[in-house]
Amino acid sequence: DYTDKAVEYIHAMKYRPSHHLAKLAGKLLWDVFNRWISEQSFDLVIPIPSSKRALKMRGFNQCSVIGWELSKRCGIKYDCTSLRHRNNCLPQASLKPKDRLKNVKGAFMAKGQRVRGMKVLLIDDVVTTGSTCFAASLSLYSAGASAISVLSLARAYSWESYRAIIAKKMRKI
Repeated sequence: DYTDKAVEYIHAMKYRPSHHLAKLAGKLLWDVFNRWISEQSFDLVIPIPSSKRALKMRGFNQCSVIGWELSKRCGIKYDCTSLRHRNNCLPQASLKPKDRLKNVKGAFMAKGQRVRGMKVLLIDDVVTTGSTCFAASLSLYSAGASAISVLSLARAYSWESYRAIIAKKMRKI
């Protein structure tokens, strides 16, 4: 849950910023992966890409570091180039939850020649409303990915409120 210690950890990793904490987060996700989803097969580990603005501010993409650490441990191919951020939106954290889905519409572009037919494990640091993962997944599906699962460090309580909205939008696709 995205409360107390998880909020402190993720904020320190993202806003101080700390490459070391991102590497540790990858190790934490490895434990989760081993316990809950290791029996599933994946072809690629793909991190949620950062915008140019976030990369400039932070100096690195925390999801990329987390994904790389996880990939090394689970033996799934790591790919940080098949999904890119188009940089046409505001930072999600600056918006109210109800505005996030519209903000990231069309924000990502996937390379079909790399993801076509692939089962993707999409890595994010925190799922708040699910809007970012939804937009990234749409791009990956449009490029031909066969399946997408999301693994994150934390999930906010607001996810429960937006889960039905995202599911409804998925059914329309």
